[in-house]
Amino acid sequence: MNQKKSTILTTIFIALCFSWTGSSYISWLHQLKQFYDVNFVYIVTESWGGYLPQIAGILTWSYFVATNKKWAFTIPFLTFLCGLDALFVMGCIFPSQSSLVLCSGFIISYLHGILCGFYLTLLAMMVPKQHRGLAFATGYAIGSIASYLLSLPDSGNFLAGKAISVVYLLMIAATIGMLPAIQKQIAQLQTDIPQADLEQSVANATRQPQITDKTTVFRMLLAPAALIFLVTLMNQFMNAIPAISYLNGTIGLEFSRAFYAIGLLLAGYINDKNRRFGPLLCLLALVFSLISLGLYNTPNVTLLLAIIGYITLAFPIVYRVVSFADATDYNKTLLFLAPVGLAIGRLGEATGAYFGLMLTEHHIATIVTLSLLFILISILVYTINMASVVITETEMSVAVETESQPSLSFEEFYDLSKRECEIFDLILKKASNPAIAESLFVSENTVKFHVKNILHKTDCKNRKELIQKAEAYQSE
Repeated sequence: MNQKKSTILTTIFIALCFSWTGSSYISWLHQLKQFYDVNFVYIVTESWGGYLPQIAGILTWSYFVATNKKWAFTIPFLTFLCGLDALFVMGCIFPSQSSLVLCSGFIISYLHGILCGFYLTLLAMMVPKQHRGLAFATGYAIGSIASYLLSLPDSGNFLAGKAISVVYLLMIAATIGMLPAIQKQIAQLQTDIPQADLEQSVANATRQPQITDKTTVFRMLLAPAALIFLVTLMNQFMNAIPAISYLNGTIGLEFSRAFYAIGLLLAGYINDKNRRFGPLLCLLALVFSLISLGLYNTPNVTLLLAIIGYITLAFPIVYRVVSFADATDYNKTLLFLAPVGLAIGRLGEATGAYFGLMLTEHHIATIVTLSLLFILISILVYTINMASVVITETEMSVAVETESQPSLSFEEFYDLSKRECEIFDLILKKASNPAIAESLFVSENTVKFHVKNILHKTDCKNRKELIQKAEAYQSE
């Protein structure tokens, strides 16, 4: 599988999905404002009403993956999902009564959750770890900018009008149109490549060790899960009242999403450089939120605070996705965990929004709660980063131990899989890709996939260098 191609394909698919799911959420918000007051709309869209259906949708998808429901990855099912989503999006845009708008919004939140679970699973399956943060961030950034651009026509009211329905239908059709290419990549993962190679090679071209004990992976995720929940809870808690200004029209939600895109790209790039920076960015986002909360309603700074706030708001978004997607690299049978980080974050956001409104008039209780949360989050960030150091040192010790064993064969030294060893032997005999494919009864694309992995593992640029390196190793 061409990793660059699969990364680009996944990024485009995420961008397309988030463009219409995120924008249709804003359209739903606009329609609700015609029937309900601002405080009720906030509770519905930013607290339990809006987030719980999406959480349920994400967990539904995780259940499909955990129980090996292969039909969930098929074009007919995904087409049906998109079609059903389109139907209820229309129910939000063409309201006949308030209850229809409300119920349609809850249903699209649930369906959006299932679709979100699908593309986050793709992110874990098809994008290498070293590019995963930026791939996700780019997709969401493009979607956020698309929401902003779609809001510009009709004097900034296009998302609130009926004409936007045509755009949504075209976007959903484009999403369905991408499914054959997506399914082709999935099929290559599931059939063309042997399972043993899938666990080694599709684990994102890293030398990351496989952990067969699932309980160990779950324990590794406890601290990140707690951090994701508490950071999103605290962030939403502090933004509960300022967020009302978006709904009142003081600051446009679409406008703020453009700056959200900047934060996403920044967080994606930094996370890919070093995963240990992810928790630190979460802490930085909270520090800014605390500062902005104290300066809220200060003349001439409200807009600036909103801009910087949306940039830093993206920091935890990227971390909660990549931390759980990365966990699947340790054990590919845990692929169902890929979207769970987002579900935990949504639960934190719903909880934070609710209690933020409940404690608005209780200043002492608010200060004590925020202080305790910040201390706890700081401890979690320290714990996670120290655990990352331990894992890195362990991997380095394993590498040193491996390098100190001169009795290993070339194939063992570079941890080639059984299939890679077969192909490697034929490469030494100067066999071409078509000849190797014919000899091993596999497709030529499969041969190319394994040759690329062999070159990557041995740090060689081409076959000639690989043969020279193998000969030099054997002569030692």
